[in-house]
Amino acid sequence: TGLNVSSVPEADLASWKTFLNRLENAQEEVKIALVGKYVQLQDAYKSINEALFQSATYEDHKLDLRYISSALKMISDLERIGDQCSDIADIAEYLYGKDQDGMESTIRIQDMASATMRMVTRAVESFIQKDLALVKSVQESDDVVDNMFDEIKKEIVELIARYPDRGEMMLDFLMVAKYFERIGDHATNVAEWVEFSITGERPVMTKYTFDQKTMEEKKLARDERVFKRVQ
Repeated sequence: TGLNVSSVPEADLASWKTFLNRLENAQEEVKIALVGKYVQLQDAYKSINEALFQSATYEDHKLDLRYISSALKMISDLERIGDQCSDIADIAEYLYGKDQDGMESTIRIQDMASATMRMVTRAVESFIQKDLALVKSVQESDDVVDNMFDEIKKEIVELIARYPDRGEMMLDFLMVAKYFERIGDHATNVAEWVEFSITGERPVMTKYTFDQKTMEEKKLARDERVFKRVQ
């Protein structure tokens, strides 16, 4: 016995033909911006893409879908870099005009500042250019900055022993160096998220990360410290 296909009714393709006609002949256009963290990965939002495409066609419109990378993780790290630059500026203002004779570490902190500035610049450029070589250079520079901080920390401990009356100023210099180290860490985070956006391989974030509550608490602490110095 075989299948009795003679009793199967003819397919009604009217709806499908109408859809194809709208797809081929739509005159009006609808523009939609899709915001996401992983828009560089072609299949990350495939189901959403198809739903928007079919909805636009059904409404007799062409779809102009624009992708916008929210880069939320990178934005968080860049915000922290801005906060730490503000912290450094506060300390620099407080130290302005103070006697810094014998402070060899100030020169090394300047070198550290230059190194972290290069890291931030390269991290941002790696995102703009989608350049894995720049990502790699930022990651390599992070070890250099970490080593510079360790050396400065040892020098400042020795200077505190040599100039005990300048202990508070020495600790301020140590804080500046620590902020630069953290800026380097956040630049590394940015570079690692850029690497993920290009390769799809999720980075293991071993550097400083903060949730919103922690960030707000640190801002309040900084404002309180500045207020006390003004007083």
